Amino acid sequence: MPEKAERKTGMGLVTDVSDVQSHEDSGREFIVVHVGGDKDQHKFSCWKPELFSEFRQGTSVQFKYTQKGKWRNIVEVESDTDGDSRGVGKAGLLSKDELIVRQSSVATASRVVNTLEDDYEKATQVILTMAEAFEGWVWRKKTTEPEPPEEE
Repeated sequence: MPEKAERKTGMGLVTDVSDVQSHEDSGREFIVVHVGGDKDQHKFSCWKPELFSEFRQGTSVQFKYTQKGKWRNIVEVESDTDGDSRGVGKAGLLSKDELIVRQSSVATASRVVNTLEDDYEKATQVILTMAEAFEGWVWRKKTTEPEPPEEE
């Protein structure tokens, strides 16, 4: 039985999406999605027709992917099906405020982690973990109740 590929998390702004293509050998349909940055470095394939509509140029997405060789294959799009209080919509699209917070969080985490730049995969995981922590702090709920007095 072949070993199951590890799922990794990716996120970013969709910069380009190919038209649906058909694989010559299998006849299966797929798309090529470019998510942020350099097109060659940030290229993903997606073989699940039910996910094709999630990828539109200019939208922000968060997804799971596997990698075999040089190809990274998107296997799942993470979204909040009902939307939430921060403006995340039904298709996983983000509000302008959330995009700003996420971009700022990633930029800050990237500056903190710049010492790991030799190991791209490790740096990416550390940056995304830190960015999520920063984002969580920004969106935390503030209590309106006063702190109880300390006992003497």
